[in-house]
Amino acid sequence: MQKSRTYQVGGSTLSLVFGDITNSDADVLVSSDDSDLTMGGGVSAAILRAAGQSLLLEVAKKIPAKLGEVVVTGAGSLQAKHIFHAITIGDGQMADSEIVVRSTRRAIELLKALNLSSIAFPAIGAGVAGISYEDVAVSMADVLVEELRATPERLSVTIYLFDRFGRMQPIDYVQFFEEFAIRTRGLTAQPPRQERVEPAVSTQPRGPKAKASSARGEALATLTELDRERQVLERRLAQYGDALLSLDIRKINARLKEIQGERVKTLSTVSSYPSKSVSVFVSYSHVDELLRKELGKHLSVLEHQGIISTWHDRMIGAGMEWEGAIDAQLNEARVIILLISADFIQSKYCYDIEMKRALERHDHREALVIPVILRAVALKGTPFSKLQALPRDAKPVVTWTDRDSAFVDITDGLRNAIQDLVGRS
Repeated sequence: MQKSRTYQVGGSTLSLVFGDITNSDADVLVSSDDSDLTMGGGVSAAILRAAGQSLLLEVAKKIPAKLGEVVVTGAGSLQAKHIFHAITIGDGQMADSEIVVRSTRRAIELLKALNLSSIAFPAIGAGVAGISYEDVAVSMADVLVEELRATPERLSVTIYLFDRFGRMQPIDYVQFFEEFAIRTRGLTAQPPRQERVEPAVSTQPRGPKAKASSARGEALATLTELDRERQVLERRLAQYGDALLSLDIRKINARLKEIQGERVKTLSTVSSYPSKSVSVFVSYSHVDELLRKELGKHLSVLEHQGIISTWHDRMIGAGMEWEGAIDAQLNEARVIILLISADFIQSKYCYDIEMKRALERHDHREALVIPVILRAVALKGTPFSKLQALPRDAKPVVTWTDRDSAFVDITDGLRNAIQDLVGRS
């Protein structure tokens, strides 16, 4: 993959890439893990899928690990020679910045001790560990520049930046790193290598489809121009914000708001939906499979009426990449149902990945999140406790004398919530 930015630091290179770390050809891949090395979410889960389940047998010999440590294992089916597991979640009192600094420095020390020359990092701790991208960027850049300037070896260090939920674009990452590096270390970014582009064979559709294709092409060109203007204005604010007059800042912010409005308007001209039904994503623990199926039978009433279209992970087809399919549906759904039980809360994927993303979209008013209480569990202090739950009075489904009545109550509650949602839209 083409590198977004490459800096020369002494005799070594420090590169920033917007992409999947498992595609790297580096000697070492760094994973951000918990002290039990479960490799259950984010970057670690992606590395495990690519390396194969045999990697779990090797990491089992290394547990428990301590917060801030880096554990070395083989790389399974990956091309890399080793996986460095940076422990960012675990027991112990350690500041976020210290975790990132210690893990990054230790990884470079181990790389040199093993006489290897290339390493690929993720944004350490910025996933499930919850450390902010800004804090991770500052800590990693500070350590890596210091280490690379001091080492006589020629090392190749790459930081892979990848948001599997699609909330951030390359410019959101790269610009911060570039500004930080130039402002604090005086590094110069090398110009990207120009690659030859072969002339494309025309595949323009003819007949009735040509107009639709042309409209999409015009919309894409408009969106591209708007995005370029947005980047110029944001870069100007980042570089000269302190020197700009308040009037100029207001004008720039006003234009940025106009650009967003124009982008939404342009997208609406080419967006099409197969039906008026509201997409519903169901997040649940597989332990509650039977209850999920029972609920699905009752929700089929709303599906037959064209009110909703439901999706859950059992609908992933053979050969599909399951995590990518879940992410896509989770990002697109207008309503997200959380089937709450003790097993849901215990599940790191349900609780730390799906629920966290669902509540982010709820807070940004991009989706409506509805907890459905399947089995009794302590709700106080949970992130979703502020939300109105179903069935009524948050009475767990399994405690109802007639479970069908509980599911009917949930179905009616979902119908009313969707009517309110569509009405507000």
